[in-house]
Amino acid sequence: MQGDVAQGPGPSSVGEKKVESSESFCTTKLVLLTSLGVVYAVAFCSAYYQNGALLGERGLAPARPSLAAAWESKSSLADLLWRRPSLMWFWWPVEDLDAALSRTAALGIATSMLLILGAHYSWVCLVLWLLYHTLCTTASASSFYAYGWESQLLETGFLAIFLCSPTNASSPPSRAALYLFRWLAFRIAMGAGLIKLRGGSCWSAKECLFYHFETQPIPSPLSFFFHFLPKETLSLGVDVDIFVQCYASWLLLVPSKWPRRVGGLVQATFMLIVAASGNFAFLNHLTIIPSLACFDDAFFRAAPSPESMVSGRRRRLLAARALDVLLVALVAYLSIPVVANLASRDQRMNATFDPFRIVNTYGAFGSVGKRRVEPVVSLLDRTDRWHEIDFPCKPGDVYRRPCFSAPYHYRVDWNLWFLGFEPHAAVLRDREKWVFELLAQLLDRAYLPALATILDAHCVHVLFNGRDAPFTKERPPKAVKVDMYVYEMAQPLWGLLHDALKVDHARVKWWNRTYKEPLVPPLALSADDSPVRLVRVPRTNK
Repeated sequence: MQGDVAQGPGPSSVGEKKVESSESFCTTKLVLLTSLGVVYAVAFCSAYYQNGALLGERGLAPARPSLAAAWESKSSLADLLWRRPSLMWFWWPVEDLDAALSRTAALGIATSMLLILGAHYSWVCLVLWLLYHTLCTTASASSFYAYGWESQLLETGFLAIFLCSPTNASSPPSRAALYLFRWLAFRIAMGAGLIKLRGGSCWSAKECLFYHFETQPIPSPLSFFFHFLPKETLSLGVDVDIFVQCYASWLLLVPSKWPRRVGGLVQATFMLIVAASGNFAFLNHLTIIPSLACFDDAFFRAAPSPESMVSGRRRRLLAARALDVLLVALVAYLSIPVVANLASRDQRMNATFDPFRIVNTYGAFGSVGKRRVEPVVSLLDRTDRWHEIDFPCKPGDVYRRPCFSAPYHYRVDWNLWFLGFEPHAAVLRDREKWVFELLAQLLDRAYLPALATILDAHCVHVLFNGRDAPFTKERPPKAVKVDMYVYEMAQPLWGLLHDALKVDHARVKWWNRTYKEPLVPPLALSADDSPVRLVRVPRTNK
């Protein structure tokens, strides 16, 4: 027995004690990749339900012409894959683009579910990255995917490929990938903060939040709470915004555990508050994900078995660590123009400097408009009465309650918001020219099934499918127009809730609006043999 007591610990137990005393990130990897799977799933769901109406053969901005032109101008397949990365090129020419878009999105949804359910393999992350890259490349000729979070999802997804193993879902994550996730979180925050300091004067005057909640793309009911907070509180909110993004973000890069944890908590909490204030698609949810790399397993009160960690680290000693070195070198090289952009007085917002969007610049709301100008689309019936078209979430009917839609992305609603920037006609001509195709399709019932995926369901029923619908197959719309209105929030959320308790919620007025100007005059479908689809018609005042 005495001999047993005198026996010292073996090499294995010593190794286990060292592992237990060091930081581990297995639970961090689990939370991060599961969260990424959820964001991917939402993004692919949005694509599945909307891409046919947006990019399909009869979509608002058909993708085939630009894809065909790129295919014809290629010098080689490798050159084309480098300039416009997409899986679509491997089976081009595609006979049915709508089906190809649907299959790509459906496969993305299925693969996202694998990630959510715990298939944390690098090949799963690679498939998701390639599929979403395919959708972004397919849509590159239109403005429907021209949002910073598309590149942000691709960069986040790219790093996820190297976070995990191709064969062992429970292996410890790559430390290099974790550091690069923190580098991404830092650049997102710093880019957003610097663009505000260099952007509109309302940030330096601490007045931007006086208008932001009212003029943001898709307000939610909670936006009516934030907008009517005291001006002193809103001015303080500007200080908090700049502090979190320009100063607290440096904590993300600190190697020490506690400052890093605090930095991650600050960024994640800030994003949750922003997410509560409006509908920003999946941007806020996606932005939280790289901040999760700041938390170790002890933060989540979880500890993986030392045996699995030791064996996992041994397997990572050779090829995996060499891959980590290459990854860090690649990101460091691609970060050079990104860092130069951050330091530049002419900072570019949401820009990318490589075709694969591996390292990008980010930022949002560098300037904030002081009033909300909203396009309103109307159809003329056979009695010369105009009927307004509602979209799923953009403000329209002043009595309709704003929606909670995030993280889902209603792309048409978002794109229509840009028409509120002046000069409206220039934005329509240069950025949102697809609106004319939308107007033409609204006059042709043959397009209604596809349009129903991007219009408000109740509006479609009342105007086109209901018993008393003014527009039927026998009575199509005579004309269509777009007018610009100035919208203002009618009252605070607490006042709206008080009114809802006294009267029917359908009679609660959320917005006040005043007519501003016409954007598109009344147009009708031209003759069948005319190359011009829409022609002007006399305006009616009814």
